[in-house]
Order: sequence, then C-alpha cells, then structure tokens
Amino acid sequence: MPSESQRFQVLEAMQTKLRQMDGSPNYHNAVKSASVVLDPAINLLTVPSTELPYFIIEPTPEGSKFYMPAMRLKHQFQVVITGRQDAATGIGTARKAQAWERLIQDVEYALTHTGTVDDVTLGGKCTDIRLLEATPGFDLGMTTTIVVVQPAVVTLLRSYGTP
Repeated sequence: MPSESQRFQVLEAMQTKLRQMDGSPNYHNAVKSASVVLDPAINLLTVPSTELPYFIIEPTPEGSKFYMPAMRLKHQFQVVITGRQDAATGIGTARKAQAWERLIQDVEYALTHTGTVDDVTLGGKCTDIRLLEATPGFDLGMTTTIVVVQPAVVTLLRSYGTP
C-alpha cells in the first residue's frame, strides 16, 4: 500500500502541533485533542462552547509548482486554519479583539516551534511554513464568539511523481 502523500503528512503535523496547545506558559489557550480536525464539513459555529477553542485545518486550491532538473519539484500550497473561541470576559469589542489576538499568537507559536526550539519545518515534514495575515473576525455582534481565519503557505521540496 502506498504511503500518505507529503501534503497529507503536513496536514497531520499541523493537527498534531495545534493539539499540543496545552495552556502552558507558552500558550493562552488549552486545546482538547478532538477539537482540532481536518474535516471542513463541520459547522464551526455549532460546536459546543465546551469544545473551544476549536480548529479546522484544510488545504486550498492556491499554490504553485516549480519543476527543477533531476525530477525535483518545489511545491507550495496554501492551508487555511479556521478557529473559534469565545471571549471569556464578555461581548465588548476590546475583549473579543484580545481573545482573537491570543488565538492567533497561539497558532503561530504552535506551528513555528518544536518544544522551545524555533522550527518552521513542522518537525521535518516540510521545508518551510509561513503564516499569512489572519482575517479579522472578532466583532460578530452580540455574542462572545470570535473566529480566526489563518492562512499559511507550506513549501515542500520533493521528487516529482512522489506526492
């Protein structure tokens, strides 16, 4: 049986990294293992508040392939991480903005560190991961809910024909 594609291995590595957000001094939030999924069919707004923060990781059709000699390929693809959290202290815009910023900070730290060491390779699963600008989603009206949409570009160097 063929092994999983490198892209899928990257998605799983991202899932593992986000599941390691444990509320320690490095993070503002603690995440339940079941609250980080690769299933885009889940309605994020109906997830019970007891499961928050909650993340959905999904690849997009954005990306590029640069073909090099000797069957080498530089493959860049975009992934979107959509997360939901509730502001703990009320519906005020400042409280929701703070929860949003903290969630983005946690995602960035989780994806760019292995333990306390800087690592933009997801533990060697990719050549590089770069987080793009997150979409603001913290003023959703008279609710404590905030939504983070964090795109990331992943770079793989691989052999052509070996996805």
